[in-house]
Amino acid sequence: MIELWHGLVKALELIVTLDPEVMEIAGRSLSISVTSAILASLICVPLASLIHFHQFRGKRALISLVQTFFSVPTVAIGLFVFVLFSRAGPLGGLGLMFTPTVMVLGQMLLITPILLGLTISALSGVDRGIIDTARSLGASGLQTSIVILREARFAVMAAIIMGFGRAISEVGIAIMVGG
Repeated sequence: MIELWHGLVKALELIVTLDPEVMEIAGRSLSISVTSAILASLICVPLASLIHFHQFRGKRALISLVQTFFSVPTVAIGLFVFVLFSRAGPLGGLGLMFTPTVMVLGQMLLITPILLGLTISALSGVDRGIIDTARSLGASGLQTSIVILREARFAVMAAIIMGFGRAISEVGIAIMVGG
C-alpha cells in the first residue's frame, strides 16, 4: 500500500513541476486527439447533413448501423488499423505504423460513428416549424439546410466535443498502433 502512495506522490510531483517528459506526452496526446476530432468533424458533419437531408432506400438501416458502431471495442479498431498498416498489411509499404498519423487515423475511426450519429440526431431535432418557415419564405434546399445547420449548431458542437472526449480518453488504439 505504501508503494502505491509513493507512486501517487511522485506522479503529482511530476505534474506540478511540469516535468518536460510529462508535458511532451500530454501535448502529443492533446494534439493527436484535437487533430482526429477536427478531421473527423470535417468528414462527419457534411456526411451527416447528406444523410439527414436526402431520402433514400435503407436510410433507417444506415442510421441504425452507425448507432451500432458507437460501441465497437477499441481493441477491434486497433487490430484493424494494425493489420492495415503493419509491414505485411495492404498499406504497410507506406511506413506509417507507430507514427502519430496512424494514431490519428485510429482515433478518427473510433469517433466517426459518434460524430455521425449525434450530428444526424442534432439535425433531426430541429423544429419542423423552422424548416416550414424557411421554405415558405422561398429558401432553396441549400438555404434551408444552412438554416437547419445554424439552428443545430450547439448540438453539433456538443457532438464534436463528445467525439474529442472519446478520443482523448482512448488508450488502447494509441498503444496498439502508436508503439
